[in-house]
Amino acid sequence: MTALSLPVSALADAAAVRVAGKYDARVAHVETIGTLFNDKQDIGAGSGLLIGETLVITNNHVVPDANNYKKLDIFIRLKSRLNNPISATVLARDTQRGLALLQLGTPVSDAGGKRCPVPIVVKPSQAPTGTTALVLGFPLNQDLSLSSGLVSNHGSPPKEMRWQTDTVMNPGNSGGPVFEDHGFLLGIAVGGVVQWTFGGETRNVNGVNFFIPASEVVASPLYQHINDIAEDKRCWRVAQEELVVDANTSIAVDTSSSKAPLGPAKLDRSFTVSETKDDHPVALASHSRNYQSRFAAEPGYKIVACTPKPESANHANDITCNIESGGGAAVFAYRLESGPAVDRWRGWWAGYVTLRQERIAADGLQ
Repeated sequence: MTALSLPVSALADAAAVRVAGKYDARVAHVETIGTLFNDKQDIGAGSGLLIGETLVITNNHVVPDANNYKKLDIFIRLKSRLNNPISATVLARDTQRGLALLQLGTPVSDAGGKRCPVPIVVKPSQAPTGTTALVLGFPLNQDLSLSSGLVSNHGSPPKEMRWQTDTVMNPGNSGGPVFEDHGFLLGIAVGGVVQWTFGGETRNVNGVNFFIPASEVVASPLYQHINDIAEDKRCWRVAQEELVVDANTSIAVDTSSSKAPLGPAKLDRSFTVSETKDDHPVALASHSRNYQSRFAAEPGYKIVACTPKPESANHANDITCNIESGGGAAVFAYRLESGPAVDRWRGWWAGYVTLRQERIAADGLQ
């Protein structure tokens, strides 16, 4: 009998091999060592992506608040957790999106070359449901690993800032990059759901994981720091209407309104709102302050109803949600009251604001 022999390359996923080989030197192992005030230590680990020569983007929850420790050390190791560490500090955080930007104490000038630029996808149409998702990171504090799956959906309220994937993620993957199979950055890994409770019954869950899409990175206040990097060192490029893979390959993205599929006639979008009035500026009397949040309609839609739904509220008054002329946005406003300095009770409002929206026809009419 003649044995069948296959070349090693035929047994591997060519796209995964290409992506891992191109970007492995830019994937960061993020280690945090926090020395508590009793001199005990909290040790944590996650993943990140090197941008330019000195910045690493990761999840906000990967790096704890330094105020909770007597001393907080952050160490970055690129490509392998066995490599020499580079000290880092927190440059900026975006708690709303769950992102953090770390500043390396020593620039890394040898992780570029053919690995740059890193093109990024910013539109769902460039990565439709079913697109391959490749996650690079350091799960369970192991060495650099790759897992693959698909983009399951582009998020749903109240978590539109998250795209869903069935790609395997474990503790330690948080903050690592997610690529599609041509090497375009889809976003930053977050984690997933491991249990689900419905009707009083709790079940284990597999394959429901999430990542922060690159569009949220671009929209984040952190992006200004990225944009300030010299273009030849930024290693970051926003993919436009055509995704250029190489000199011979490109992916055309049809964004014309005439050919783009219409969304549903009506849709709801929910936004989380949470605010607490902690200050007590008056010694013997209560004090009030007005707050507001503005929400824009989805492209191609107008807002027809705005409904606040509190989950928890205390001394919250004058609650309104007004739709701007034309339905392009809505403003949710409210007033919170806190107690006097001698009696420090607080006011708060926490819950959701749901916008009912209707699709606008091409002629501007419904």
